[in-house]
Order: sequence, then C-alpha cells, then structure tokens
Amino acid sequence: MTHRYRSGCTLECDSAALLKSLRADRIGVRDTEDTPVTDRLRSVIFPRSVQGRMVTWQQRSVTWWQDMGAGVVTAAAALAASLLYLLVAMVIPLRLSPDAQYWVGHAPQFAFVAGFVLGAIVWRRVMSRVSTPEQGAFVGSAMALGIVALVPILAGVYVLLFPLLLSIVTGQGLHYAIQLYPEPLWTAVDVTRTVATAWSPLVGALLVPLGAVAGWASQRRRRLSGH
Repeated sequence: MTHRYRSGCTLECDSAALLKSLRADRIGVRDTEDTPVTDRLRSVIFPRSVQGRMVTWQQRSVTWWQDMGAGVVTAAAALAASLLYLLVAMVIPLRLSPDAQYWVGHAPQFAFVAGFVLGAIVWRRVMSRVSTPEQGAFVGSAMALGIVALVPILAGVYVLLFPLLLSIVTGQGLHYAIQLYPEPLWTAVDVTRTVATAWSPLVGALLVPLGAVAGWASQRRRRLSGH
C-alpha cells in the first residue's frame, strides 16, 4: 500500500514539475531545481534521436525552401528581362533573320529554366561566402552572365535532343531518330550561335545591372540584419 502511494506521489510530482517547467518556459523563467525531472520526462516523451532527426529535417526543409525561393526569383528576373527584350524588339525594328526572330521568341522559356537552375543551386551557396555589398554586386552580375551564357546552350541541347524526344513521344523507336544524326548536331550548333549573337548581348545588357543591384541589396540587407 505504501509502495503504491509513493509511486502515485512520484508520478504526480513529476507531472506537476513538467507542467511548472512548461509554464516557466512560456514566460521565460526556468527553475533549476526541476531541471533533472523535466529533462528526464522530456527525454521519455521525445528521445534525443527523434529530436535530432526533427531538427535536421527542419533545417533541411528551411534550406530547401530558401533554394527554391532563390530559384523562382532568379527565374522571374531572367524571364522579365527576356520579355522586355521582345517588347523592345516589337517597338524598335531590329534587323534579325527569320531564324533569329524565331529563336529570340522562344528564348524566354530557356531563360526561365536557366535562371531557376542557377538561382536554386548557386545563389545561396555563393552569397553565403561573400561579406560586402560590393562582392555581392559582383556575384550578382556574374550570375546574370551565367544565365545569358546558359540560355544558348540550353537551346542547342533542345535542338540536339529533339529527334530523340519526338521518337519517344510518337513511339517510332530510337533507331529512327538515330538515323537523322549528325544533322541535328550541326543544327544545334547553328541555333546556339544564333541565340548567342541575337539574344544574349541585349538581354545581358538588361540582366547584368539587375543582377548587380540584387546582389548588392542582398548583402546590404544581410549586413544590416547582422547575419
């Protein structure tokens, strides 16, 4: 009877200590006398291995969302610059060949992909290693140059792989597409050169200053926030 009474009393005391600790945490006060009891109860409810996995998962989730956010912002900036170039081309007639006009009109989709890839993979990792707004501006302009250089490559790769993709979609078999090569290779080289000369210079003139300003502002905000 005495053993049951002591067990019940111990459980009630431990529960009361946990509730007291939780209330103290809520108002910012901790009672050091209750620390062993509350720590023991917390370790029973949330084992350290589970707590470690939860913290790791939260950190990875935050990092993933930050990368995706950087990719979306960079892709939107690249797409906006490309669409602005199309608007300027419609207002101010440019002497472009029909092939150049065609690929300039299709370049925004490649710009979006290039901006998203570089923004999600490179932006946060590189920006975390610079410490001044000037370095941030340099990184932002370099990122813009990377987008401008990647878009012609993506267009050429698309042309190079298009016969294979078409054969898979239509179910004709890869042997039919392979017979077309190496002609798609030379076409891909021409498309890459066309986009690099008709699209990249003017879009780069818009995107590089924008990237520099974005990089400078990012590092400026980081310095002011103290991170």
